[in-house]
Amino acid sequence: MKRCFCIVMPRFVTDKVGGVEMQTYLIGKYLTRLGWQVHFIAETDKPDLVKSVTHDDILVHRVKRRLLFAQRRRDIGMLLDAIQPDIIYQRGRSHLTSGKSVMKYAAENKIPRMYQIAEDSDLEPMLPIRVWLSSASSWFKKVVLLPDAIMSMYYFRKSLSCADVIVAQTRTQAQSVERKTGRRAILIRSGHDPIVGEPVKSEPPIVLWIAHAGRRKQPELFIKLAQSLQDTNAQFVLAGTVPDSNYRAKIVAEVDRTPNLKYVGAVGWQEAESWFLKASVFVNTTEENREGFPNTYIQSWLTQTPVVTLHCDPDDIISS
Repeated sequence: MKRCFCIVMPRFVTDKVGGVEMQTYLIGKYLTRLGWQVHFIAETDKPDLVKSVTHDDILVHRVKRRLLFAQRRRDIGMLLDAIQPDIIYQRGRSHLTSGKSVMKYAAENKIPRMYQIAEDSDLEPMLPIRVWLSSASSWFKKVVLLPDAIMSMYYFRKSLSCADVIVAQTRTQAQSVERKTGRRAILIRSGHDPIVGEPVKSEPPIVLWIAHAGRRKQPELFIKLAQSLQDTNAQFVLAGTVPDSNYRAKIVAEVDRTPNLKYVGAVGWQEAESWFLKASVFVNTTEENREGFPNTYIQSWLTQTPVVTLHCDPDDIISS
């Protein structure tokens, strides 16, 4: 009988093409090749997708997304009962990766549970409060959301403390785990499939920015960079989804005022790789401590594209 590996994450890679999603997908895909049965529990906003499907031999179970007080999920507990995993794996800090249902199931059934750090700030105790304070929401909405932020802090600390294995992407993260929790983390670097195609750099040169563009990614700084270099022949390209509609409108308005910059919107994984193959430089503008080991860095280096970064330099690889 095949051993069963279950990933519990907010999004599957076909729903959101981000670094966390791609890395968990790659882990699942390669475990299936090693003979494991892999299940993936994820959320969706679309009622017609609340079902179980198979993608690349991974059994994907989608449940209805809950935004508030989502730490307790009976439906996820019931799914785990049906799946009966041998190992549970979670990555990144979210309501699902610190949910009581997963912790309870793992503890009661003595199932090993792995937690992998996604970004350096995962171990920041007050992260939900900092995000809550920096939110663009009205103060009325913030008051409503405050109890949820407090619950998120409580359950994440509990989830981390009872994880059987903690996995870090970088030495810096591993040191942070030991310093803040007194526990040792296993170091597992991010991986990537080989990129199909040879790098052929465009002329004039392309300066690329690509991400799932939440506010922490700071795309507005890339726009300012393009505006400051309008006297060059470089073509600046900003790619990726901007989920917040108001924020997206501001970004698009600034792009429209910048002749040497174009916004190409959301791109799939293969389309993203085609941009890396053409780009001469990749730029990262993410806030400090809000990255782990970006997939975009690996894609850049696999396509012979130098990386210029504002803050993110995992284990000083770039500066050393």
